[in-house]
Amino acid sequence: MITRQLLQIAYDYAFPVFILTKSKNALRDIDLLEKINKGSYACVNFTITLADEATQRIFEPRASATQERFVAIKTLRGRGIHSGIYFNPVLPFIGDTDENMQAIYKQAKDAGAEFVYCWGLTLKPGRNKQEFMHTMEQHF
Repeated sequence: MITRQLLQIAYDYAFPVFILTKSKNALRDIDLLEKINKGSYACVNFTITLADEATQRIFEPRASATQERFVAIKTLRGRGIHSGIYFNPVLPFIGDTDENMQAIYKQAKDAGAEFVYCWGLTLKPGRNKQEFMHTMEQHF
C-alpha cells in the first residue's frame, strides 16, 4: 500500500504523477489516479516488449502477463487516464521480429495507448548482463 500512500500525497498537493510499471496492479489505485488526473495530471505506462507470453515469462517471470498489461491500458484510457507503452528493451533476434513488433503495435492501438516508445538493449558489464546471458544460454 506504499504506492497508494504516495499517490494520496501527490493528490493532496496537486502534484502530477508519471508511473512506469510491468504490473496490472496499477489498476488497484484507479480511483486515486482519476482524481489526480482531474486535479493535475496522471500517466500510467507499461513496459511491454514481447507479445508471446511464453517468451515473456522467460524474461519477466514475476511481471504481469503481456495481455494483462494491455487490458490495464485499455481500462485506464477508458477512464481518461493517460497511458502508453515502453517497448524497451527490444531484444535482438527475439523481440525485434516482424511478428512481435507488429503484434505489440497492433495491440497498443487496440488498447488505446497514446504512444509507444521503442529502443534497443544495452548490456554493460555486471550482474544484469550476466543474468541476461545466462537466460539466453538456458532458453535460446
